[in-house]
Amino acid sequence: MVASLVIVGSGIQSGSDMTLAAREEIRGADKLLYLVPDPVTATWLQELNPSAESLHSFYAHAKPRRTTYAEMAEHVLTHLRAGRNVCLVSYGHPGVFAHPMHEALRLARAEHFEATMLPGISAIDWLYADLGVDPGVDGCQIHDATAFIARRHRPDPTSSLILLQVGIIGERAMPKKCNAKNFRLLTKRLAQIYGENHEVVVYEAARFRVALPVIRRMRLKEAARATLSLASTLYVPPKTAVQKKRKERAPQGT
Repeated sequence: MVASLVIVGSGIQSGSDMTLAAREEIRGADKLLYLVPDPVTATWLQELNPSAESLHSFYAHAKPRRTTYAEMAEHVLTHLRAGRNVCLVSYGHPGVFAHPMHEALRLARAEHFEATMLPGISAIDWLYADLGVDPGVDGCQIHDATAFIARRHRPDPTSSLILLQVGIIGERAMPKKCNAKNFRLLTKRLAQIYGENHEVVVYEAARFRVALPVIRRMRLKEAARATLSLASTLYVPPKTAVQKKRKERAPQGT
């Protein structure tokens, strides 16, 4: 029997977000590899499958993330080549901002291993729920914040804009603190497009059921001073929707 790879998502909230299919794959794997941000989820995965091994050991200070991700993917392949059925667990959705997961999938298929990916709940899904955003109404644009600046993307201000990883713009290695300087460049550019009084949201999904999400609403002219984390996302609502809301709130004349 040929070894196989199944990549699953842990979801955002530890334990409660994971699908039943993902749990079955975790329990049945010969080797479980994972990349999750908190020790609670890591401990839970080790209880589900004693073969569990974290991929965090591949991170190192000042080490380029692309190098780290390539090493992670190659480590997955070593277990497949040894004839093991591997389950790889990624934080959130395994296909959303998860380069090592896509690379492992590509390498496994190139070597003719059976390789599949199961969906999971991402931070974007929680953003829709926590902020009450329906992407089907005005449309939604999603970009990595670094690529958004580097490629000088011109967003459509009539639809929602989600910018991921706004705390680590321009960082090739995994930093210990946020890059406030580059975040200021981002907010300055957005202010040129939307206007400095346009309201935006610095958002971070809650990792645990007992916690609350981070939702900081502010105007673009104030956003440069916002407190960020490495997991911060910036939500920019449609310009037309904000204008409509302000008109609805405005006092009616007699």
